[in-house]
Amino acid sequence: MNADSHRPDGTEWRCLRAKPKCEHLAARQVIALAPGEIDTFCPRLRHRKKTARGPVWFTEALFPGYLFTRCDWLQWQRAILATTGIAGQVHFGITVPTVPAGVIADLRAAIPDDEPLSIQTPLLSGDEVEISDGPLQGAVGIVTRIMPARERVAVLLEFLGGTREIEVPLLSVFGLRDIRESNFG
Repeated sequence: MNADSHRPDGTEWRCLRAKPKCEHLAARQVIALAPGEIDTFCPRLRHRKKTARGPVWFTEALFPGYLFTRCDWLQWQRAILATTGIAGQVHFGITVPTVPAGVIADLRAAIPDDEPLSIQTPLLSGDEVEISDGPLQGAVGIVTRIMPARERVAVLLEFLGGTREIEVPLLSVFGLRDIRESNFG
């Protein structure tokens, strides 16, 4: 157990429930109570989704509905729980779990707290993709080449009674493979 993870002064990391889609706003409100005395961690992800109006970037909390805070809990508990955007503290009956400081440190090292981490499904040659904008919007094809320097991708489409390879901007295609199926290791 990390010596910093359970401190007698009440400054362990705690998990708070936030109102839906308000995690980062609640974190700002909590810090504003006592800058320098209260620390929060609320990492966010930025990713593209296909919508009816085309590709749109969305920013969402890495842990939807939750944020982490560390402070003198006995001193700040009432003020924090009354803060706009905070729905309560995570607890299991009368047990209030704390989060080891090492876990938060590891997360902070991997994911910045000050701005969202942008993620994209990596495209590979042979992936099935859908073109999301332009005159061929909605067409589905197979990636044949990825040209990162030009930020373009070559896609093999069945078009006009034959098979054609076309080049489109990289941000104009969506991979149809689920990101959870990707092998990043």
